[in-house]
Amino acid sequence: MRQIDKGALDQAEKKIAKYQEDLKAKDQVIKKLTDQLAWLRRKFWKPSTEKYIPPDPSQRKIDFDGMEVLPEEEETIKEAAQEIITYKRNKPEHAKKQPVRLPLPEHLRREVEIIKPDGIDENWVCIGEEATEVLESKPGELYVRRIIRYKYALRKDLQLIEASSAHTTQNKSIKIAPLPWLPLPKAIADASLLSELILNKYMYHLPFYRQIAIFKMEGIKIPASTINDWFMGCGDLLRALYYRLKEIVLESDYIQVDESTVPVIDNEKHRAVKPYLWVVRSVMKNLVFFHYDKGSRAQKVVIDLLRSFQGAVQTDGYEAYSIYENKKGVLLLGCWAHARRKFSDAMSEDKSGQNMPSNKSACFTRWKQWQTTKA
Repeated sequence: MRQIDKGALDQAEKKIAKYQEDLKAKDQVIKKLTDQLAWLRRKFWKPSTEKYIPPDPSQRKIDFDGMEVLPEEEETIKEAAQEIITYKRNKPEHAKKQPVRLPLPEHLRREVEIIKPDGIDENWVCIGEEATEVLESKPGELYVRRIIRYKYALRKDLQLIEASSAHTTQNKSIKIAPLPWLPLPKAIADASLLSELILNKYMYHLPFYRQIAIFKMEGIKIPASTINDWFMGCGDLLRALYYRLKEIVLESDYIQVDESTVPVIDNEKHRAVKPYLWVVRSVMKNLVFFHYDKGSRAQKVVIDLLRSFQGAVQTDGYEAYSIYENKKGVLLLGCWAHARRKFSDAMSEDKSGQNMPSNKSACFTRWKQWQTTKA
């Protein structure tokens, strides 16, 4: 028989006893957690009927804490309730919220620009500063231009200014540099950001709502109404440039004019309509301007548009331009591309080409005959 090592046996028994103690402790923990879980399940997912037991009218109530309201407090409670009712009646139903400008994010890089007023010497003392932050744009980066303007006051009038309750900036003894010129007053957008907004919209076909989403990824929240106000302000700023462009184009002696439909939202019909947009191009200068007159394609639009023009006008043959055949100083030209369409249509009637004339004059005569038969 194999002899059993007594020391190894004792060691094994100790390990078994330790494991049994550990299991007993873990069983107690599991039971405790199970009880807690069962209580939570009953609390949150099972109906708690004792909450809905109707009160028994024959059951007497024991007032341990005394009366809820003292007689001396009843009058005060009534007056407070009346004040609340009066306030609710006088309060407007739809109080308009005043817009609040959110501060620019702190993570944006800031370029500090310090401006001091002119004529400052030892007789003047700095009494504060005014900081203005403007959002600017560089290719691939949005940053903040922080403009700091120091405010100065005369030493002899300093005590008088401090004792006065009037606003210090209205005092003649106060000097502060004027704010640098900004494209739009009271706007946080600089010219670089406004240019990028318009360039992205019209050249890269990025609507404003997509650009707003790009700003949000940078941590900059700009409401759509603010972007639209900036856009309208930029339109007013560019108005003079548009008028000058119009003058330069109409000063040339060879222009091309056409009108085409564009989708425009009609607020009354609540849908997109297709009014007309006129385009005028200076051929030699390669400049273009657009003209919109309530979406009209009427002859009165082109009469007002080309009132003072002298030179050659090339069009697609639209009847509205026929008045310029008899106007002195204006030569009305047709469009070769539109004339070619007629010949292409004539070719469809004579696919063999045997009856097609060979010279240009005969071709033009045949085209006139074909047009007469079609009419």
